Amino acid sequence: MRRTASRTGDPTRGLQKEIGFKYQLPNTESLITASLFDIRQEDGVVFQTVDPADFGGLYQVQVPYDLRSRGVELEGQFNFGSGLRMTAAYSYLDMEIERGASGTEGKQLSATPEHTASVWGFYEPSAGAFEGWGFGAGLRYVGESWGDDTNSFRNDDQLFADLSLSYDFGQLGLDGLGLRLNVKNVFDNTDQTCSAGYCYRTEGRTATASIAYRF
Repeated sequence: MRRTASRTGDPTRGLQKEIGFKYQLPNTESLITASLFDIRQEDGVVFQTVDPADFGGLYQVQVPYDLRSRGVELEGQFNFGSGLRMTAAYSYLDMEIERGASGTEGKQLSATPEHTASVWGFYEPSAGAFEGWGFGAGLRYVGESWGDDTNSFRNDDQLFADLSLSYDFGQLGLDGLGLRLNVKNVFDNTDQTCSAGYCYRTEGRTATASIAYRF
């Protein structure tokens, strides 16, 4: 039977529920936050491959796409004094396909890791030979995820390292002028990640430098 009828898709709708708290450590500039969330998306659109003989020569058709994501996010921002600051974060995400292409209902959305975490430290000496300089370093962890929406194979977890270097020219009498150098993915990790069955390489090592003046 040939099926060629079509109609305009329904508007995509979403509903988000979230609860959380913030706690500032007494007598410090350090802050801890946590949140729980539940997000529903209804009437999204995803393409499904079909037999063109049944769909008037079409190789793909749009089908409704409902998602539900639930999880928790934790973050801590710590100021240890003497120019040392640190940020740490962790999140857990359960992203379920409630309605979608054939064979995907009840599966996890591809390229969506359950676990991600990061830690970043920045040191800016307030005195001594390195006064005016800033040194930053951090790690980013991306957990395992599914490579397609039918959950037939998995992407490996990955770990990335980042660095930064800055200088405040105010130490030389040039108030407002600053230099910053950032290096992402220091060890040039170019492992493969797949999403909806299509695979791509992680962006390799990148370095950017900027100079800015604040009036």
